[in-house]
Amino acid sequence: MILEMVTMSVKPERVAEFERTYAEASHLMSRAKGNLGHELKRCVETPWRYVLLIKWASIEDHLQGFRGSPDHQEWQRRFHPLYAAKSRVEHYEAV
Repeated sequence: MILEMVTMSVKPERVAEFERTYAEASHLMSRAKGNLGHELKRCVETPWRYVLLIKWASIEDHLQGFRGSPDHQEWQRRFHPLYAAKSRVEHYEAV
């Protein structure tokens, strides 16, 4: 199992829109092959910063599967205009 951690900064004036968009579009990630679940967390101290935690069966399910899919293109189309800065994506494995 791989844990993907995406750290995002959203334009402060678009926080409500970002959260609505996530609620409407999270199915795009849920139906991806190898997706074992995901959750969005908002920073308490900086409410326009978020972390998205996604569990994948394998790193390939994310990098070759979801990233190469039409659902990922739709995800980008919906979310990228809302970001204040480039997101940081990292993958973790159990030790």
